[in-house]
Order: sequence, then structure tokens, then C-alpha cells
Amino acid sequence: MGASNSVVFEFDLQLPGAYNGTMLVCHCHAISERTIRQCVDNGARSEDDVGEACGAGTGCGGCRPVVDRLIELHHQTRGKAKVRTGR
Repeated sequence: MGASNSVVFEFDLQLPGAYNGTMLVCHCHAISERTIRQCVDNGARSEDDVGEACGAGTGCGGCRPVVDRLIELHHQTRGKAKVRTGR
């Protein structure tokens, strides 16, 4: 993924309601942005936590940067530290 795609993802994910939570994040397991946000709201603090909760990021791994960004945005708005997995 090129730098320009990363910028688009970061920009789009910061728009409240841009996808109404229906954006498909994990294509391997058909997991939406809404489902990932619910996992994070329920205590998932890392990509691995989200994977355990709903399966996102446990297939090909292509969605892990977006999962990571959603977790990061959540914790930024709530002032909580996030644990990176290093993947």
C-alpha cells in the first residue's frame, strides 16, 4: 500500500459517520467498521484483542492497519494508551 492510500484511510476514518459504520474493513471475515468499534468500546485495546473478539485481522492481515487506526482514534478520543502488537 502506497503512502497516498494511507493518507486517504486516515482522512476518511476521521470523518464522523463517513461510513455510518458499514465500511467493510476485514474482507476475509466480512467485519465492518461498526463491529470493530464495538469491540474496542467493549475493551479491545490491540489488534490482537480485536481479532480475538470478532476475527478481524486474523485472515490475510491486510486490514490490520485500518484496525490499528480505529483503535488509535478511539483511544485518542478517550485518552487511553494503546498497546501495539508490532505486526
